[in-house]
Amino acid sequence: MAAAARMVNVVGAVTPDGDPDPQLFETLEQGLRSLVSSDDPALTALLFQIRLLGLTGFRPQTDHCAACGRTRVIQEPQFSPASGGIVCAVCAAHQRFPCLPLSRGSLAFLQQALRLTPAMVTRLKAAGQVRYEVEDAIEGYVTVVAGRRIPPVDFLSQSL
Repeated sequence: MAAAARMVNVVGAVTPDGDPDPQLFETLEQGLRSLVSSDDPALTALLFQIRLLGLTGFRPQTDHCAACGRTRVIQEPQFSPASGGIVCAVCAAHQRFPCLPLSRGSLAFLQQALRLTPAMVTRLKAAGQVRYEVEDAIEGYVTVVAGRRIPPVDFLSQSL
């Protein structure tokens, strides 16, 4: 339930009210259906958020520096939620808000999540450092795109 609520809340936060979008609706429907057979609903919700950002025009930049556009190999990738993707060391030092470090594995996972089809993306697995880093990066970016932090959904703490 929490993963489904997160998906719906993120859609509501990053899309304009009353603007019909059949592709977005279909993506949400597929995301919610994939939760039924998911062994890891939180990861399914994370992958949905990554796909949603791409569909709404906020695809995280992972192929070059999101701040300066340089395409040189970024030695120590850092994710800038404010810039919308990875940034080089020079640009990271000049960011107004702190950047989040990304390991090479985390960057590769994010790139795969952006490239794979919806049917294939469900095969991705992430644990440990990779999962933590990607969750932090996407959470920070969704916050920037939405203009506010989307509170976590915790059904167990709410009284009936």
